[in-house]
Amino acid sequence: MLLKKYKQNLHLEGDTVYSYGTRVAIIQNDVIEELGYWSATTRKHINYVSYMFNKPVEHFVKNTKNISEQK
Repeated sequence: MLLKKYKQNLHLEGDTVYSYGTRVAIIQNDVIEELGYWSATTRKHINYVSYMFNKPVEHFVKNTKNISEQK
């Protein structure tokens, strides 16, 4: 699929979304899964792919617990 918007910095290779050359998300079944916590611009790229494929984004949740709290 040709992505008309953001075409200089956003591209797809198979089911993988790249923003500024960095692998940022994977298109899986019914969702687009973020692979990390990204800048606002990169999130715009991921949201644009979500819109084009009509699939929701599964946002990355940063773990904020201390290691001692995880035991």
